[in-house]
Amino acid sequence: MSIEADALRWLGVFQEVAGAYQTDDATQSNFAHVPYEEGTLQATFGIEMLDPLSGKIRLDGHDEKVIGPKGCTLAFASMLHSHGQDLDGDVTPITKSTWPLLRILETIMGASITTTNPAAQTIVVAGSTTTTAVEVTTAHGTRFQAGGVIACETVASSTALELREVLSVSGDIVSVKEAFSAAPITGQPVRGGTTVYLAEDPAASLQFWLEGREATDSAKLRGMQGSFSLTLPVGGRGQIAFSLTGAGWAREGSSAVTVPVYVGFSPMALNPLELTVPTVGSTTRLVVPQAELNIEPQITYAPQRSGAATETIARMKRQPSRPICSGSWVAPYEDDTWYSGRDNRTNYAVFAQCGNAAGSSVLVSLPTVQIVDVQPAASGEGIAGQRVSWEARHDEAIAGATEVGYSAMRIHFV
Repeated sequence: MSIEADALRWLGVFQEVAGAYQTDDATQSNFAHVPYEEGTLQATFGIEMLDPLSGKIRLDGHDEKVIGPKGCTLAFASMLHSHGQDLDGDVTPITKSTWPLLRILETIMGASITTTNPAAQTIVVAGSTTTTAVEVTTAHGTRFQAGGVIACETVASSTALELREVLSVSGDIVSVKEAFSAAPITGQPVRGGTTVYLAEDPAASLQFWLEGREATDSAKLRGMQGSFSLTLPVGGRGQIAFSLTGAGWAREGSSAVTVPVYVGFSPMALNPLELTVPTVGSTTRLVVPQAELNIEPQITYAPQRSGAATETIARMKRQPSRPICSGSWVAPYEDDTWYSGRDNRTNYAVFAQCGNAAGSSVLVSLPTVQIVDVQPAASGEGIAGQRVSWEARHDEAIAGATEVGYSAMRIHFV
């Protein structure tokens, strides 16, 4: 027995696959080490205490309660980060088996796609490359797909990347939804990435192992699902925070303290945090000089109740959320463009690029949004501005009835 600081904890995550809800995994090496932000980790281990409510003849009579089903919650945050790899064609992309952020986001959102490894660097070919289409090394077009991501260098003698969502692929020509600021530089590397997107019926769930420094301070939380939020301060520390609910839990007893080893953890400052809002169907690049950006996913899950299931829950089921994501930005007032966009019900896309280095860049994509409100608001330090509020809908740019094509929100890691 020892007295330890509460801040000293290890958190591991395991993915419970479809059909294995709440199935305990006793192998700690199967749990990826989560780089949570110190001070944000909070867990509860609940159990329903059922009162028999038997009749009394004494004023202060009180029944012994019956132990009912268990339940648990977990909340934590992590600095927004990418995987730390340079996915230029000669690197095997990291997978959810070792990258905890991908494991968690894929489980919550439902699905992911990842670029391939042809074992040779992908480069920009001069032939058909423009600001809206990139010709890549022969036979490397298969590294990319609609709804995924491509990243290129557009400024000579600079390794800064511009991330773009892929509109379509024809052979080795990759077309993008929004133009690059300049044509990608011939002969320079082209990066792919990993994309998480919304699926209709995510069937997996999460299991967490939580340890403190005291030898007996060890517990497991099973059958967890939930939501996440993004905090994106311009120039600051991006944060992704998770709020999860589960069914089963157990104290694990005495064990040696696990020393965390964080894999796939390459955080970046939100410098740049470039916000672009092109019109859907147009590749014209439109940069918004925002002082504030809010992106608010609204993913929700509810338990599927079953009297035959452990703790009465057979699985977690994603619920309708309309809109599935909403948000706003605040920028200087320059004209009535956004008022007109609201009144005309113009379809826009919202793209937020966080960072610009290979392995440390994230592109948050809301491929189709409608502006629902525009109000005066100070932008930054006393600049006359406006707050533009929007709601996300299914992607209206990508053809084909696929889940990645429909997805109203995608997050790309480059």
